Amino acid sequence: MIQPMRDFLEVMATVLPVGVPFSLEMIEYEGQLTAAWEYKAMCMQMIWNDREGRELLSNDMAERFVQVLFLNLMGEREELQRKVFWQRSEEDDEGEEEWEGGDFINAELPGCREPAYDLLLNTIYSTLTQIYTAGDMRTDIYPLLHGQGVLHQLLLLLHSPDQRERQDVEQIFERLIWALRPQLVERPEFVMDTLRTIMGLLQGGLHDLRNEPNEITLRSAPHLLLIFFDRGTPLLSLARTTFHRMVVPLISSSGFQYYTTNYSSIMSMVLLMVKHDQDEPSQTDICAQFIRSLWQGPSRRDNHDTSRLFVAWDLLGNGLIVPSKLAALMQRLFTHYSTEASMKNAIAFLRSIRYPKFITTVITPGIIGPLAAQYTVLYELYSGLCQWYLRLQTRTKIAVAVLKAIKIWERSRECQLMISRNLRLRELRQQKLFCLPMTGKCAVALAALVIIVSINTLCWMTLIITQQTNQRTEKWQNMTAVNATKRQKLVNLMNPAAPKPTESPINHVSTESPIDRTNSSEPSLVDSTSHSQVDISRVYTYYEDPFDHRNDNYNRRLIKLWLRSWSLQGFHPRILTLSDAIKHPNYTALNAYFSRIPTVNPPHYELLCYRRWIAFQVAGGGTFVDLDLLPLMPFAFPVGLNGTALWSYLSFAPMLTHAGAVGAQHQLDFMAGWPYGWQQYNGRDHMSDMTMMRFNLSATHPGIYNRLLPHIPQLVHFSSNDHMHFRERVSKDEQRIDWTVDTVQLAWVSTHRVTILLPPGVHVRNPEKQGLFMNKKRVSDLLRFFEDRSEKDIWPTYPEATFNITCTATFPVDYGTNDVVFFVFDKFTLPRYPRAAIDNALSHEKVIPLLISDPPASQLLLEYNLAYTTEERLSFSVDDIHSGEERRGDYEALLSRFNGMVNVVRLLEKQVYDIGI
Repeated sequence: MIQPMRDFLEVMATVLPVGVPFSLEMIEYEGQLTAAWEYKAMCMQMIWNDREGRELLSNDMAERFVQVLFLNLMGEREELQRKVFWQRSEEDDEGEEEWEGGDFINAELPGCREPAYDLLLNTIYSTLTQIYTAGDMRTDIYPLLHGQGVLHQLLLLLHSPDQRERQDVEQIFERLIWALRPQLVERPEFVMDTLRTIMGLLQGGLHDLRNEPNEITLRSAPHLLLIFFDRGTPLLSLARTTFHRMVVPLISSSGFQYYTTNYSSIMSMVLLMVKHDQDEPSQTDICAQFIRSLWQGPSRRDNHDTSRLFVAWDLLGNGLIVPSKLAALMQRLFTHYSTEASMKNAIAFLRSIRYPKFITTVITPGIIGPLAAQYTVLYELYSGLCQWYLRLQTRTKIAVAVLKAIKIWERSRECQLMISRNLRLRELRQQKLFCLPMTGKCAVALAALVIIVSINTLCWMTLIITQQTNQRTEKWQNMTAVNATKRQKLVNLMNPAAPKPTESPINHVSTESPIDRTNSSEPSLVDSTSHSQVDISRVYTYYEDPFDHRNDNYNRRLIKLWLRSWSLQGFHPRILTLSDAIKHPNYTALNAYFSRIPTVNPPHYELLCYRRWIAFQVAGGGTFVDLDLLPLMPFAFPVGLNGTALWSYLSFAPMLTHAGAVGAQHQLDFMAGWPYGWQQYNGRDHMSDMTMMRFNLSATHPGIYNRLLPHIPQLVHFSSNDHMHFRERVSKDEQRIDWTVDTVQLAWVSTHRVTILLPPGVHVRNPEKQGLFMNKKRVSDLLRFFEDRSEKDIWPTYPEATFNITCTATFPVDYGTNDVVFFVFDKFTLPRYPRAAIDNALSHEKVIPLLISDPPASQLLLEYNLAYTTEERLSFSVDDIHSGEERRGDYEALLSRFNGMVNVVRLLEKQVYDIGI
């Protein structure tokens, strides 16, 4: 292994060019060059993922390994000084990416892509992140990567023109600082030296940025400040002083004003500074200084003022700028743009505020202040829009776009609300807005506004009447539901043989459920006679593949485990899909609206998160549970929950939700008219259903949300974050689904006595692969992990138990409610059992038969009664020994029970095949 390692290091030490000049003769060489890059990336992954290879990275090899990594990352040093510009083409206004400078510079292109990043550098950055996250002090690589030379080279890479590379470096520093924290006790001197080195390098970077701000040095500005203020808490005390001494003068410097092109980065800098500096008396002065420098700088491109406006917009949303200043910025926008070529970005801005994002921010109490101030701002904005339309009426396309923006604004829900309440907006319009010069096209525009306002007023009144009618309808439905419940109880009393709703879906022969959900000792939270109640026994989840079948194996096994674990606890699980959601009468409109909500996540993934609530409403409500939220131990939901509003839990909002059909519809309506604007994430608008439902709305919207319920420690969210912690603990590259399956099964087996009755001469092939055996180290790893994660009752505490499934031919003598017994049989091997074992199996209805001649059906029963799933096929081996006298009656009785249980679980399992994975 040593020689292959040395060969690998020699290959990595050769820095290859990215490409060659195009010619027919060079096509073959170009292919060989690409293959060489791919070979280096493959070797990189192989070396680091191989345990033996990592152990060889010691002494001189460790030093050489770090050296060749940074040889590839740094490449040619002048690459970091290369400028990428946005240049206009003659055919249209679109830009193109070029790896060269020019005399005419509009702005540096923020989204450029470096070819070397896709070929190799992303692999190296991923490996470095893993090394820093592991933080193994025993390796020789550890002190090398924490030295000043390596850290300085990493900071130099923040000048890369590829934003992805800069973000990778920022993430490495984030992981590095967080990985140092647990080691502060073991190696305090080393940790403090490393932190001082990082802080010194960051200060040096800010100093260089202040002395020579240009397109190259300003690339690192947001990343340096994010590392300072947002990532590493140990740096905050120093960062507070550093900001006032270095960052504030930097903001007001002429070079900063002239060269800075990424205004979202400036916004991040200021917001982070103020957020971590709330007690500083000069906070207001700093914001004022920032705004002045922002507006005094020269405008080098057409969308400069629009970028400034977006920065001011975010400052307003964070309470850092007064409304009058925003109105002044809007007036400047209206005054500045007078040519068709310079108005495209302004029109885009107006269209972006067509829904609650703008008006809601303006009229939110606590940000603007008194109502008079709110409507003064609204008047200024309306006045500016109309003046703009009047001045640009000769440019038909622009005028139509502005008028369209006004119309969209008028249709917003908040504007309708103000008109319906007959507030001061109408008075302001009558006194001031109609005093504008009434030329032909302006008069037409204003008349259109008046007509739109009148129509919207009428629509709002109609909406209020409709809501009152719906409330009466809901009340009538609730009364009908209560009467139906009473009738059902009467039917049950008259017909006691009817199956109970709490009957176990697995063992249909049993007359009682392992857990009675409706007769729980939990107190009722509401008056059950006044509202329709949630059927908490109906448990739903939603599945729609967001990643084009890339994770089919994981999804299939997780869905199977979800069905098995929830049904085993006595619930009735069902998987909802898109076919359920489209049955909603307003599906098309809801789906269209949710698809327009901005997000930083993959759009289809976020859209299906909204669709699940549509499907949940169509299903009539009940209990909604995420796929990776699983029960480990018996528990009971609170009873008597009214279904006209949503219920969720402190630690599981919205992964675990209760609602009736009415409550689910209220939630859909509320999300479809979300009135609180969007969040900002790395300078981008973002909103998700999880953010909406985690917002504490129980006080302001009591008809939609109820108070959060207490945490249920028996339910565990098997998140990717916890899986990562488990992998770090066991030092094993393990799949998340295997960890989840083994944990759930261990919880069940360790709290039950499991016995598999096998007739003499019959064996289970490969019991470990069948999930019927788990070695002691595996059990120990899972138990120790739970001990670490069980603080604050977020994870349950496992008892000190072993994974023990007993295979025998003797029926348990002290059989009780905590026993799970499987009885393996067929027509020919049944006579091999002792008579007592057969009689006990027949007399205890909860004994689960497994038919040797039908392994797939027997495997289903095993999995549904042991809460696990496996891809291995169950099989039995039967020795050729003499069997006793045939027992046809006993065989038929066991076969009848087997078929009945299999039919129940097959109905549940059918959902997996209906999904098509």
